[in-house]
Amino acid sequence: MKPITAIFKSPLLHFLVLGLLLFVAFAWLNPESTERNERITISKGQIKNMSERYVKKWKRTPTAQELKSIIDDYVMTEMYYREGLKLGLDKNDPIIKKRIRQKTEMIVKDVISLLDIDDKTLQKYLDTHSDKFTTDAVYTFDQIYINPAKHSLGLNTYLLEVKKQLDETGSATTDSLMLPGHYKDSTSSRINRELGKNFSKALDSIKLDEWSEPLQGALGVHFVKLTKRAPVKLPNLEEVRDEVLREYLSEKRKEILAVQRKQMSRNYEIVIDLNSSTSQKADVK
Repeated sequence: MKPITAIFKSPLLHFLVLGLLLFVAFAWLNPESTERNERITISKGQIKNMSERYVKKWKRTPTAQELKSIIDDYVMTEMYYREGLKLGLDKNDPIIKKRIRQKTEMIVKDVISLLDIDDKTLQKYLDTHSDKFTTDAVYTFDQIYINPAKHSLGLNTYLLEVKKQLDETGSATTDSLMLPGHYKDSTSSRINRELGKNFSKALDSIKLDEWSEPLQGALGVHFVKLTKRAPVKLPNLEEVRDEVLREYLSEKRKEILAVQRKQMSRNYEIVIDLNSSTSQKADVK
């Protein structure tokens, strides 16, 4: 047998005592709870939602045992939640406060999503915020890269030789195997990112289906044969309706939340206690 002093030092005993004290405190603070039972009802709709969330996460229907475990966990969570509220564990908890704020803001989002927004309203939004929906220019071309450092003694002469070879044979040796030799339906953003800032602007001024004169890029010199050039485009509403609707609702939600916060702030006087001798009032916006 263990000595009695060793038993009193056991962490397990400490946990048991703490647990007992917790439930004694609960019973003392809420004597009526020991005298009545509360009902926890799990509806068919809730069970359906639990099952659907499982399918979304695991890509299969839960077994009967798995669904029972999900329901049991929900019930246990609900019991702990209710008991926690009775103990006042929700008070001054930053996580709970944050979650309630999120759920309150979600109500605004849900209400806005029920609005019936007509195409006239969306078209006006598209016209006013065209920069959000304008597509990049798109280019298709072949390119030969020349590294100036490799031909520093006679760069201009070498460039003339490469241009002549391209015009006569349609091919030449590139100085980099890392850069793509062919760009297909590439946006101006990608081209400028890979070949140099504003490189796409140079592509707007060269002829189609001909090898260009040397074009300066961020890494060196390029000869380009452009076969396709599609300019910047503002799509029509039919092409981007879902995106426009999403952006419109998002903006309206922000506007309504701003009004809501302004109205709520009128009901509160915010005092920030910077230290024991000084305090200041704050405006909430």
